[in-house]
Amino acid sequence: MARHHERLVQVARDCFFDVFRPKHGCCGHLCCFLHYCCRMSRTFGICPTYLPLWGLLTWFGWEAATASEACPAQGSNLLQRARIGGLVPETEEHAPSPLPAATNFSLPWWALRTLPGLEHRECKPDTMLLEATQAGVVKPTSTIQYIRGATASDVPLECSKHEMLLNNFREGKVYQQCCPAVSLACAGCVEYDAATDSCSSCASGFAPYVPKDGNQTTCKLCSDIPWQDSWGFGCQDYVDGNSCAAGQIKANNRADHLVDAERVHSGMSASEACCACGGGSRQEVPFSYPAVHIPCGKTAVSALPIPRLDVTYVTENCAFHSMNLTMDSRNGHVFGEISTHEPQSISCEIASDSRKGAGTSATLQVHIAHFAYSQSVLTFTELNQSFLPGFQGRYQDFRLRCTPDLPWAGIDKATGRISQTSSNPMPRTGECTVSAKGCMDEASGNCTEVTRSTDVVLVAGNEASELFVVREDRRWLRVDEVNLTMGRPTSGFRLASARSADDSALIDPPLAYHVDCGPNTSFVAQTGALSFKGQEVFHLAVGGKFAGEPQEGLLQGCRNEARRCQLKLSCQVYGVLPFSKALLMAQFKVTVTDNTCWTPASDPEHFLAKGLLANSSSNASKTISTCRSRCRNDASCAAIGLDGQGNCHKVVYASEIQSGKNFSWVHQKVTDCDPLNQCLLVQVPGEAFMSGQYCPVAAQNPRPVYSMKGFDSSSTLYLHWSEENVEVAAGCGKGDRFVIRRASEDDYLGQDLEGRSSVELRGEKLWCFSGDVLFEAFDGDGAVTGQSVDGANATVAVIDLEKV
Repeated sequence: MARHHERLVQVARDCFFDVFRPKHGCCGHLCCFLHYCCRMSRTFGICPTYLPLWGLLTWFGWEAATASEACPAQGSNLLQRARIGGLVPETEEHAPSPLPAATNFSLPWWALRTLPGLEHRECKPDTMLLEATQAGVVKPTSTIQYIRGATASDVPLECSKHEMLLNNFREGKVYQQCCPAVSLACAGCVEYDAATDSCSSCASGFAPYVPKDGNQTTCKLCSDIPWQDSWGFGCQDYVDGNSCAAGQIKANNRADHLVDAERVHSGMSASEACCACGGGSRQEVPFSYPAVHIPCGKTAVSALPIPRLDVTYVTENCAFHSMNLTMDSRNGHVFGEISTHEPQSISCEIASDSRKGAGTSATLQVHIAHFAYSQSVLTFTELNQSFLPGFQGRYQDFRLRCTPDLPWAGIDKATGRISQTSSNPMPRTGECTVSAKGCMDEASGNCTEVTRSTDVVLVAGNEASELFVVREDRRWLRVDEVNLTMGRPTSGFRLASARSADDSALIDPPLAYHVDCGPNTSFVAQTGALSFKGQEVFHLAVGGKFAGEPQEGLLQGCRNEARRCQLKLSCQVYGVLPFSKALLMAQFKVTVTDNTCWTPASDPEHFLAKGLLANSSSNASKTISTCRSRCRNDASCAAIGLDGQGNCHKVVYASEIQSGKNFSWVHQKVTDCDPLNQCLLVQVPGEAFMSGQYCPVAAQNPRPVYSMKGFDSSSTLYLHWSEENVEVAAGCGKGDRFVIRRASEDDYLGQDLEGRSSVELRGEKLWCFSGDVLFEAFDGDGAVTGQSVDGANATVAVIDLEKV
């Protein structure tokens, strides 16, 4: 068992080298092999569950797989053209470049590009996020619109092997651009200015930086320091007021007060606290090295960190010179020629020594094997895809043996090329050994036959072909809207690529995401947070789950006269497939609803004015918005009233009718206005036993289940959302709707095996609503039509809301 565990961890680390060090509490967690955890556990009895895939987003958001690991670019790696008898002779066309091709290195995910694709039998030239695969069939991702300059296309941009692809997700499109890999401006950049070799727009979570000794703009990780000026304005206000932008202080553009980014308040100014003003908490951009796989013998090594940073590179306890390697401290380039006849692995930690802040580090791993495939884990995504090993010497009679046996994997006995030979690759993964017979030359000139071997893991990928949002309940319900409530933790929603939780274990879902919800929104890949005007709406957690809690400031300035304010966003999410690096796209809506609502009072003549909150204006909506905002922030304010002149007041209830100032309407403030936390007072004309206070007792997809307790269990009633296709009791006809029903001994209100709310009600239906009870209670006028099951029509009025 220990040996299998050791092997799994090793191949995982070979697949996705770790850009994080143990000091961050992480180790080896960038691992494409995680997708096969369950399958490998069936084979080897172990599952590396401590390797969370979300390392791709939770810290720095790097793309986890290296281009060289999947298939080196043509012309840039002699190992892919090795034949029996040794390496292809070096020519001018195939000579190693002084700086390795950009495709040989792991790129940050904001600069994401497709790994050089593997064509039938041979590696093909670079393709940029061009194809998605499902069950071995290649399909174009034509639903995404790519923009390059003024040209739109449904085919992604392809950059040369010496360039990095920059992706800018905005306006529902993907704006693409090529950036020279040798430029310092590529790191954290989404818009590159070739004329000045600078970044004109940094990715979210990054901020522009211009060194004092130069004019080249680069991007560094930056977060605002919590701070407010003497007026109570924070960093986002300086951005909204256009007082600061792109790290520069601009002229005052606010009409309501003077904004001075240099003015010190609470020991700090905006220019020190805010990224947009040139301050903030800045960190160095992380870098990474590819894992290098070379054959035994004399072989050239060349590795450069990606992205290139303006730092000095240092290392401790790693004598590169003893291995005949040289490290250039100016750019981190490690190069030289290694000569060895036995397999071994070399691992060195290289750190950036930055004078501008704390540095970062990465591990360079060199794996030497008799037969050097491009990686230790070979992933197949289509029929006839193949991997060719590099080796030196004369070998023949290559053999492939796997546990479990993989009927879909074949090997060329003459070259050692491993291919996918079946369109139905089952089982999908196995631990394999490649062996071949070779000739060891002796001093006498005789040849002694020897057998050499190399271990590899073969995996048949099954990448997702679609992406959508689901409600994570027992039905795994596909939805097009994510409903959030202020003050309530987000749960129950997730991104999925399968129709059920069981099916999701059979496919390889996206390994990283980017969300675009239109103007005034930003998505930070490092944290997975989606914000609106600087206020977090939600964040994507492990496995694409929606998490977090909408921040209080999201609905500030709401001018809606409805009973509850709402924020509505139209979003697009892009998922990056793990092997092809193609993009999948899904569209969904987000609605954030206020947890404070305003219910109309039926007797405004009983209210007495206690203070003016907002004067009348030509814009009545703005007056009400201002009035609500001030009442909301005043704990002593329980209601607001609008007088005949349009002025808004804080009012209190009086037992007697008030003379003098009459209010045209009065709205009472209800805090914690969440259907899951509030009771409903329901009146059913002519049906006194069904009228009364119903309080939430459970959640149901995600509506509440309300209950009105009776003298005993038989007289208890439920008010809830009934779904026709899962109902047992008759009544109410076609369609889903709210109903009132009796309690039953067969009812179940509890949790399923996974701890999620589970509700099954079997009692007799007494009343069928034709309208939306929740909308009318919390956002409408309180009147809901309905009828009893015996056909008697009536109107149900939701009279009021009362806190439990």
